[in-house]
Amino acid sequence: MANRKSRFDTTEIFAGLDKLQAKKEPVARAMGSAMAGAVRDEAKVRVPVGTDFGGSLNPGTLRDAIYQAYDARRNVLNNNTYRYVVSWNHNKAPHGHLIEFGHWMPYIYATDGQGHYWTPKPEVGQAIPFWVAAEPFLGPAFDSKLPSLMGVGISAARAKFTEIG
Repeated sequence: MANRKSRFDTTEIFAGLDKLQAKKEPVARAMGSAMAGAVRDEAKVRVPVGTDFGGSLNPGTLRDAIYQAYDARRNVLNNNTYRYVVSWNHNKAPHGHLIEFGHWMPYIYATDGQGHYWTPKPEVGQAIPFWVAAEPFLGPAFDSKLPSLMGVGISAARAKFTEIG
């Protein structure tokens, strides 16, 4: 048995790893954005829109206020974290949390079909205040997309890798 010493040059390996390190952030950001976009789109489908006479003065306001955004604050302490947030703009739809989580209604109301609301006198035995059930849309949107999110992220990573070479 011969004792053979071999040498090989590792500079190419380390150069390839350096190239991969430079591509880490754009690929991770593309993956996160694609996954957040899938959840955002599902939330827009699931959110209750309301009607003119069903309790909403501007139907679709909450649906149109749903967005995704990159949370750069998480990247400050850990530069390997790329987090995207899916939420709704609270200035455009300030009462979205009431639909997502439910709420107590302190009074009953009625409408005449013309868009005019008033608070009628409660009937005997009618409980006031009463609980208005939640119609969650963000949580169920995430839950329904969770099994496919990894595939969405991988396809976005493949596209980004081919784009940046």
